[in-house]
Amino acid sequence: MKAKKLTDLDGLSVIYQRRDYEYNMNTFHYHDSYEIYFLEEGTRMLFIGNRIYETEKNDVALFSPNVFHYSNGKSSHAGTCISFTEKYLDEYFTPKAKMMLLKCFSKDVISLSDAEMKAVKMLAENIGSEGDIPFSRLSEILRLLTQNIERGYEKKRLSSVKGIPPIISYINENYDTISGLDDIANNFYMSKCYLCRKFKNDTGMTITQYLNHVRIQKSCELLAATDMTIAQISISCGYDSQAYYSRVFKHTMNCAPIEFRTRMRNSVRSYVEK
Repeated sequence: MKAKKLTDLDGLSVIYQRRDYEYNMNTFHYHDSYEIYFLEEGTRMLFIGNRIYETEKNDVALFSPNVFHYSNGKSSHAGTCISFTEKYLDEYFTPKAKMMLLKCFSKDVISLSDAEMKAVKMLAENIGSEGDIPFSRLSEILRLLTQNIERGYEKKRLSSVKGIPPIISYINENYDTISGLDDIANNFYMSKCYLCRKFKNDTGMTITQYLNHVRIQKSCELLAATDMTIAQISISCGYDSQAYYSRVFKHTMNCAPIEFRTRMRNSVRSYVEK
């Protein structure tokens, strides 16, 4: 793996990364910051929330804070990642300007032309260089991406991996009532062994990992937006055991459910008090 940190400022970073081998993320993850990933070489299968995209050269993935995502691929790839925090935006932009600049994040994936990708790469490589105004470069990049979606260049291709999207849709719709792999296999008239092998081969993760991802994502929404108890949330998300739910949650989120709830509410309180 070749990684090069192009910019490392407080609240803003730019990293170029190249992998000359097959690479799958270990699990779904999320960030507290905004993230833009420009795929410059290769292809990647990208999961954002419950949506799937097959991305290729000149595609741009946009991740808002706290949105679960995951990627895999069976070939080498290279790209540049720009991440920035809400605090960084608040320091340099008015609320109205920030709203306009973040408009591009209404889409998951968009496609750039060769010329646009070249222009973005040049802007990204020069963020933080001597005499540069980093927030000005960032605003240029965000404006270019927003112009792109306004012209209708959103990436709309759902993964063409045969048979996988319906399975994912089924899990997304029935995560709270699925009692085990047999439920999913029987619904698609597959043997459990074949289902597991196919899902792992085509997505790079196990079907249990994906089911837990959906359940944990839903539980995060409930933790942030309701006063349901941890026990009630675990049951509503399909877990028979609160203890098991808590273990899976901590493994995925690196904190306990109650810690996540506290952090999210403190974040909202801090935003309201600004």
